[in-house]
Amino acid sequence: MSERAKPRLDFIDALRGVAVVLMILWHTADSWLADSARSVSGHETTSYGVLRLLGGTAAPLFLLLAGVAHGLKSAGDARKGVAPRVALRANVARGLELIVLGYLLRLQFWAIDSAGVTMPLALLPLLAGLLLLLFAAKRLPKSPPTAAVFAALGAVLYAIGLVVLAKYQPTRVSSVLRVDVLQAIGASLCVLAVIEPVLSRAPGGALLLALSVTLATDSLGAIMPGALPEPLAAYLARWPTPAGVRTMAMFPLFPWLAFPLIGSLLGRHWGASARRGTLARDVAILGGVGLVGAVLSNESLAYELGWIWKIPWFIPTLRVMSRASTGIFFAGLCFGALALSARLGIGQGERAERYAPIRTLGRASLFVYWVHLELAFGVIATPLKRKFGLLEWSVGFVALTVAMYLLVLLKNGPWQRLVTWGVERVHSRAERRSPVAPPSP
Repeated sequence: MSERAKPRLDFIDALRGVAVVLMILWHTADSWLADSARSVSGHETTSYGVLRLLGGTAAPLFLLLAGVAHGLKSAGDARKGVAPRVALRANVARGLELIVLGYLLRLQFWAIDSAGVTMPLALLPLLAGLLLLLFAAKRLPKSPPTAAVFAALGAVLYAIGLVVLAKYQPTRVSSVLRVDVLQAIGASLCVLAVIEPVLSRAPGGALLLALSVTLATDSLGAIMPGALPEPLAAYLARWPTPAGVRTMAMFPLFPWLAFPLIGSLLGRHWGASARRGTLARDVAILGGVGLVGAVLSNESLAYELGWIWKIPWFIPTLRVMSRASTGIFFAGLCFGALALSARLGIGQGERAERYAPIRTLGRASLFVYWVHLELAFGVIATPLKRKFGLLEWSVGFVALTVAMYLLVLLKNGPWQRLVTWGVERVHSRAERRSPVAPPSP
């Protein structure tokens, strides 16, 4: 492939970086803003409504981009001739890894913010079990039998920890097992991996599946949890809970699976466009379609016109249409911004590419997500919660965003070099200690 035809998909990293910024924006606003900045005389303030609207696009963007990455990777595997079974194991392993990381994050919140460290009888088996499950997920692509052994050991230890936790702190079990966005992304990737043969033969079927998922959301939620254990039912749909009780199903597959399904179609389309040399045109067209779709599916407009009250079961579909359309429109804006900066000669060169703030945050989205949550919601943020006006929050939001960027640079720079140096030293010592095989005759 010539340099001119080389696919330029940097806008995907930029779009993920936009999602990171919107995520920090909403989490800090949701946690730090005082009640007086949220509502006046029982009515939501305009500023808080705008923040909620912007922040509400972050999670859909992450799920949409997870689907984009899957679509790009699956199409690339097919071109390289990767065996379907090998690709399936790799994609499922990545999904399972994110699911385990999601539970590790929930465990971290319990341990740090709810004094879980004072219960080692529960914490240690829970942590050990999740670490073994994480190792099993990483081993799955290359050694399924080894992965199965470690997964079984991890599941047993994790179950023991849950039993102990249920005995001494039964109210904490639901928070440890809550299905959050990482579990939603991981489970979605597993689903996409399993149905990949269908998606590869009929990519447009992803839209039909996404529509089916959204239309079935309310009906499925009405029968959940049913006979299913709540931790499992939480992966499928959200069901009504008593007032003051936080649901376990924060991000169930119905309707959130619709975003990765749409994203998988986008990933295939953008990858093919890049190879054809029509990426700029196709992204621009889709961006325009996204803008029109976002306007037409605006929920406030639907309520004002009154038709949404007649078909309430269509609300999940409307919301997915609105947020997916907004994400596609944002993709067009990111592509246009990068193209304009390239034409003006801004941010060019290897050093500028390496330290580009938005793309840097986008490439480290999981790391930033993990770290910033403690600073926004954790015990460290206790003095800030519900204390800020808009001006103070704005300063704090910018400061935290810059801090996350600098922390990523530290992670990618000195810290990464230290880790690489340590790994190389271990490998070199292992090679020196291992006997050298005689040369073949």
